[in-house]
Amino acid sequence: MRAGALAVARPLASAPVAVRSEGARVWMYQLAFVFAHVPLALAIPKHSRLGTIYGLAVFAFGLLAAVIPRRSDLVACVVAYIAGGAVFWRMKASPNLPWEFGKYAIIVICGVALIFSVRIRRPMLAILYAAFLIPSVFVTITSERWEDARSMLSFNMTGPITLAVAVMFFASVRLTPSQLRWVMISVLAPVMAIATVAAYSLQLVLQDPEFAFYGGASNSATSGGFGPNQVSAALGLGILAVIAYLMLGVKKRPVVGAMFLIILFLIRQCLVTLSRGGIYMAVGGLGAASLFLMKDHAMRKKLILGVVLGGLVVGLVVIPRLQAITGGVLVSRFENTSGTGRDLLIKADLRSWSENPVLGVGPGRGETNRLKYFHTGEAHTEYTRMVGEHGLLGLVSLVALGLIAVRSVRAQDTLRGKALSAAFIMYAVLFMAVNSTRLAAPAFAFGLGAVTLTVPVRRPKSLIPTGAPWRR
Repeated sequence: MRAGALAVARPLASAPVAVRSEGARVWMYQLAFVFAHVPLALAIPKHSRLGTIYGLAVFAFGLLAAVIPRRSDLVACVVAYIAGGAVFWRMKASPNLPWEFGKYAIIVICGVALIFSVRIRRPMLAILYAAFLIPSVFVTITSERWEDARSMLSFNMTGPITLAVAVMFFASVRLTPSQLRWVMISVLAPVMAIATVAAYSLQLVLQDPEFAFYGGASNSATSGGFGPNQVSAALGLGILAVIAYLMLGVKKRPVVGAMFLIILFLIRQCLVTLSRGGIYMAVGGLGAASLFLMKDHAMRKKLILGVVLGGLVVGLVVIPRLQAITGGVLVSRFENTSGTGRDLLIKADLRSWSENPVLGVGPGRGETNRLKYFHTGEAHTEYTRMVGEHGLLGLVSLVALGLIAVRSVRAQDTLRGKALSAAFIMYAVLFMAVNSTRLAAPAFAFGLGAVTLTVPVRRPKSLIPTGAPWRR
């Protein structure tokens, strides 16, 4: 059955893609979609049912897209939107939406698409990555009360499962640059909502005469009243989405100028959270992409010009302004190279591994040892969490994850495709090094790294019959 009617859901692997040129005003629609999220962010009150309706509407639209043949690009856009908007729904504390709603939604939508509208390609490594983590689940179930075990598994296992499903979906999909630009816009739009809430919160706290920045830690008051690490990571994903959008080829000066202003706004809000992770993730993604873009003469010139111009504006305008706002705390925060206790959490994970080398202590049960070393029991480094809570099988799972990363980059046919793949995989790798898999963002980014960038074959409009499909 999969080889029959459902097989038409994606084009043949070797078939070229013939497309009509994008409409002249597509970039206007894209910018309008992004900026529409500024008033939307302020219009939805905290603890409002509007947030729940908003999230469920996006999820329902994703399910509908998942069963439509030949629209894997639309599914990719919905998944990107959920990955970017998961933090926003948490910030607004939308009633009746589970805390892990973003991960659950991506698992279901990608799973439905893999069943009904996408022919699965190269699934084995993703399956092995998730399968090696399953045996340790029984350690948690047999060692804890069911209610506690369910909470532990939900928090610690949804991230890896989301990553595996996202990799399976995106590895089975081929997207053109124009389609991938819409995916980047779908990430960027909800991130703009997050940045808007954070900017509004910043203006409010600056009006409070008793408010003061303090060094050595991130600041929730400047992060929209939510976790600075998560807000910073989401803003970093938005910054990388803008870079990828421009990387995919944009010639209109107005849209380049608008994207430049957007990225400056996101960098400002990311810096003022005083959480360093988001900036490091975005810079790491850009660095990984540069390894391939520097090999192309035309892209090399644009890359150097963009980095120099952006660096000058950030260094001469944004940072001095934020230094004045924060009373000098900003630079001292980024000059501090300490791991803020993550090294202690890593030691705790390694101790858990020594207690049960084969299966580990079980997902979620590493908290006991972490509390012996640090004041929080939550995992921050996914790699040591996997060996501590999944043992030797967790290490094998990490090997499978590394093979997925290498294969995803090598499978690309163009330097631009390799750059895009490397950028998002590096973002995910850095995210999991400092924030584990708390959000859907690293799973989406790692999955997106597996997508195949297809260079379209353009034909004159006169040669495309009216009503004919764009793909052959």
